[in-house]
Amino acid sequence: MKCHVELGSLPSGKYFGERGILDSDGKRAASVTCASDTSEVLMMGRDDFKRLMAPWFEGQEFADVRDQKGKETPAAAEATMEPVSSKPAVLPKMRLNPVPSLGMGEIEMDEMLGLGQFGAYKTAKIISRPKDTVVLKAIQKARLVDSRRKQSALREKQALQLIDSPYVVKLFGTLLDQDQIYLLLEYAGGGDVWGSLYDIWTENIEKNEFGGLSGDLIAHWMAMVLVGLEHIHRSGVLYRELRPENILISHNGTLKLSNFTLSKLIPYEMPDGEVTDETFTLCGCSEYLAPEIILNQGHSFTADFWALGVLLYEFFCAVTPFEVDNSTIGTYDHIVNSQSFLAFPPGFDVNARGLIRKLLNPVPGLRLGALKSGFKDIRSHVYFALQDIDWAAAENDTAPKLYVPGDHVHPYPGLMDKEEEILPYKSLSLAQNKEWFSDF
Repeated sequence: MKCHVELGSLPSGKYFGERGILDSDGKRAASVTCASDTSEVLMMGRDDFKRLMAPWFEGQEFADVRDQKGKETPAAAEATMEPVSSKPAVLPKMRLNPVPSLGMGEIEMDEMLGLGQFGAYKTAKIISRPKDTVVLKAIQKARLVDSRRKQSALREKQALQLIDSPYVVKLFGTLLDQDQIYLLLEYAGGGDVWGSLYDIWTENIEKNEFGGLSGDLIAHWMAMVLVGLEHIHRSGVLYRELRPENILISHNGTLKLSNFTLSKLIPYEMPDGEVTDETFTLCGCSEYLAPEIILNQGHSFTADFWALGVLLYEFFCAVTPFEVDNSTIGTYDHIVNSQSFLAFPPGFDVNARGLIRKLLNPVPGLRLGALKSGFKDIRSHVYFALQDIDWAAAENDTAPKLYVPGDHVHPYPGLMDKEEEILPYKSLSLAQNKEWFSDF
């Protein structure tokens, strides 16, 4: 009688079946049995796998628990399942800055700015601080539930409570009713970087020969983004939304990173109690995704360094480096095979090109910013050194601004234009509110 040995279990985000495609004989190394009635398994065909993922597996040794099949006793097989890590992730204590929970009677509504993915944006004033204009971001609970993103509002709130940076929008308070969640955010009324880059809402922006921004403005803005991203990571937050649409411009010219709905606190505790510093969710703008996100290999802070390289390229060229028109799969293909598709126009700044290549290293652990010196490696790169960036002034937002928005800038160009708010299309029960949003 043949003995069946359980070699291990695969949690959410893991994969199996790749060896049946990669091995020349096509034999299976193990059998997989689904142990849950609620599991969801996604399948990728042989052709798509070979085109997108096979290059990443070439030459790798498959030294995981599945290789122990038929070679060791159950006790020995179990022993091989210990993680190979000298420094296991430790769950830190969160120090959330207190944020007041307000009532509708404590704010005054003002102008309708437009509609976002989950609700309306309006300018408003908190009665207790009438000099400050804030943005009321409404998030419809039913839309969160239907899109299976119930935790995104809580993640955004927690991220903004953790981060203290002049380059990240501040959270002034929250409101809650049966149908919607409301965040009271810092108002940045000078448009966004996307509009500046593509001449949508801004004027007097000097451009280069590639259609992107001028060299001085790129370095100036990249310094602010870099310091802001460092503050985000220092707070234990993985951003995953770095792109021009989410970089707002305040009236005085300071850039503000916004939209933390896809953020993730790192490290975090998994349902089985294990603490990990990698996450496997496929999320973000397709053109800015790092290869390890697409390949579901697990990602962490290094994914933001990849996005930083894409952003710098777009600043210069007004196009992202791996975009394929009308084809998300084509874009993914170019990202996964980035070393074959990354190209620069003639005359491209040689130092910026070197920085971009190091940020777009396909190996996450070798990416600039991921090494021992972290952000210092990026700051000290020759590209920034020749720009004579005053990092002390950048850290405190005291550096002179090269661009200050005019008075007629559309404040939030990324929103859909609507004069009236669209009301929630359905309400949640008290029980659903308690189950899904009691932690907010």
